[in-house]
Amino acid sequence: MRKLFKLRGGITVANIFIGKMSQKGQIVIPVALREALGLEKGSKVSFELNGREITNCVRLG
Repeated sequence: MRKLFKLRGGITVANIFIGKMSQKGQIVIPVALREALGLEKGSKVSFELNGREITNCVRLG
């Protein structure tokens, strides 16, 4: 069962997101996920690696 999140403006999103990696290794974080985490330009993000999966992504500060 997917967990749904209510965002500002009444938008509802699921907990599955798809990003894309550039040739430089940069990952584009989808808008819905950036809004859910409160990410802005210059925000720092912590990733937790568990085996071959990122299991946690947290905004720092």
